[in-house]
Amino acid sequence: ISTITLFIDNVNADFLIVDNCGSLDVQLQNTGSVGLTYFWYLGDGTNAVGTTVNHTYPGNGTYTISLVTTDPVCGFEDSTSQQVTVYGQSISESFNDPTCYQFSDASLTLNLVDGVGGETFVIEDAAGNQINVGGTNTANNLNSAWYYYFVNLGPGCTLVDSVFIPEPPQIDVALNLFPPLCYGGTGSALVDTVLNWQGDYADISFIWTPNPAGVGGVGADSSW
Repeated sequence: ISTITLFIDNVNADFLIVDNCGSLDVQLQNTGSVGLTYFWYLGDGTNAVGTTVNHTYPGNGTYTISLVTTDPVCGFEDSTSQQVTVYGQSISESFNDPTCYQFSDASLTLNLVDGVGGETFVIEDAAGNQINVGGTNTANNLNSAWYYYFVNLGPGCTLVDSVFIPEPPQIDVALNLFPPLCYGGTGSALVDTVLNWQGDYADISFIWTPNPAGVGGVGADSSW
C-alpha cells in the first residue's frame, strides 16, 4: 500500500492600506493567509517584511505596493498589488481677533505647508456660507464665532477642521464717586481706570449720562 501526500496550494495574498489625508505615512496590514512569510515592494524603491508594515513615503504621489505571500514549507506563493496616493500637505491656521468688543474686523488665514499647487480652499461660517471671497486662503471682516474650513489637496483627500475666533472683553471703567459734602451740594465722578481699551489711551472719548455739567469727549474723564 502506498501513501500519497497532497499539498494544496491555498496561499492567498491580500492586504489593507491604512492612510490619512495630509500625511505621507501608511500602514500595510496582511489580510490574506496567516502564518506564512510576507515580502513587500513599497513602490518607492524600498522593501519590507512582516505581517504589518509602517512606511513613510518621500513625497506626494501615487505608489504601487506589491505583496508576495509565501508558504515556507511547500514553496507555494501568491502575490497581489494595490496603488496608494499620498498627500503630505498640512494647514497652519492664523487669525486676528476683532480689535474691539462686537467688532467685525477679524481675519482668518489658512497657511498651506508643503503645497504642490492645485489645492483649493473653502471657509464657511456656521450657516454654511462661503466667506473666503474668490476661494482665497483668507477670510476677512469676521466677528467672534466658529468658522469651518475645507482644503482639498487632491482627489479623495480633503482636510476639514474648525477655528474659533474669540471675542475681546468689553470696555469698562473703574469709577470713583465723590458724594456732595452737604445737602443740596454737588458731587463728582472720576474715571480711575479704563479697562480693556484699545489704541491710544489719550484718544478715549467719555460720554456722561446724566450730564448736568455738560462735559464730554476726548479726555473728559470726570463730571460733576
